[in-house]
Amino acid sequence: MTTPARPVPLSRAYRFELVKLVATWRIRLLVLACWLAPALFVAAVGEQSSLPVDTLFGRWMNATGWAGPLVMLGFAGTYALPLLTSVVAGDVFAAEDRLGTWRHLLVAVRSARRLFAAKALASLTVLLVLVAGMAVSSTAGGLLTAGNRALVGFDGHLLAPGDAAANVLLAWVSVLAPTLALAAIGLLGSVLGGRSPMGLLLPAVVALAMALAQLLPLPVAVRLALPSYAFIAWNGLFTDPAQLGPLLVAAGVSLAWAVVATALAYRLFVRRDFTTTAPEGRWSLAALPLILLFGATAAVVAVATPALGSGITQDKVQQSVATAFAHLYRLQAAQLHRPDVTEAQLAATAA
Repeated sequence: MTTPARPVPLSRAYRFELVKLVATWRIRLLVLACWLAPALFVAAVGEQSSLPVDTLFGRWMNATGWAGPLVMLGFAGTYALPLLTSVVAGDVFAAEDRLGTWRHLLVAVRSARRLFAAKALASLTVLLVLVAGMAVSSTAGGLLTAGNRALVGFDGHLLAPGDAAANVLLAWVSVLAPTLALAAIGLLGSVLGGRSPMGLLLPAVVALAMALAQLLPLPVAVRLALPSYAFIAWNGLFTDPAQLGPLLVAAGVSLAWAVVATALAYRLFVRRDFTTTAPEGRWSLAALPLILLFGATAAVVAVATPALGSGITQDKVQQSVATAFAHLYRLQAAQLHRPDVTEAQLAATAA
């Protein structure tokens, strides 16, 4: 009597897939770049007399080391993280289609479910290493160049070095949620695309479309229902008081997108007929649940928040400008040893 073969444990399959990913030259190059390039960039820019004042916290890069990782975070949310998810998660399944190794893997692992979980966990591990590298590298470069000094928030209030460090850490942690959402979209595209480069391009294209949507005067509910809002919601950590509501909503929306996209990719993968050369599944049917999720989250946010427009009004702009002017004027007056003026007087004058 023969004993049926048991599936390979998930831990062994995970280690095997992780070694396969790290063994590729492009992943090694990305790891090296993420752990070295941000520090060199922040250090080089911080030593320049002309700073990137058109970016968030760019004008403070030679005043405090905590501005550097925030400048890098703004760049990463727009460009680096979508590209990293495309290279790592968008190709993890498609590579096996190009090499024609699915049958060998299934014979070795003996479980399509464990194979999917191993590949997803391996790609997630690599992405976490890359994001951690950018955060640590940019922080080290900033501190070594400009020192551990206080950081000026968006409204002009000062954050002590300890508070600035905690907020910078929270800001980098907050972008993990949208990164997971893009990675899940990459997994879905990799499962559906097969040998086609569509899976590799899908996270970057989706991120670009969402970033363009954030620039349009769309209602608040629509912008909050997109995972890309989490890439800018961390700005609320650097106001007084901190605006945590949009950040928590954006993180929840991003995690919902990550769960739904991963579940779709898993269902399509385990139901695939590996005797054929092309994966089964239609892009329109795979996109439908994400469209429904977008509509549902937009409706929930619209009901939960009273704002129906873009959320930017003339009164809010005037109040924000008056508050920032009051904070910055007092800071400048203290540095020039001028008589102190209360913020209430400045606000009344600005109004």
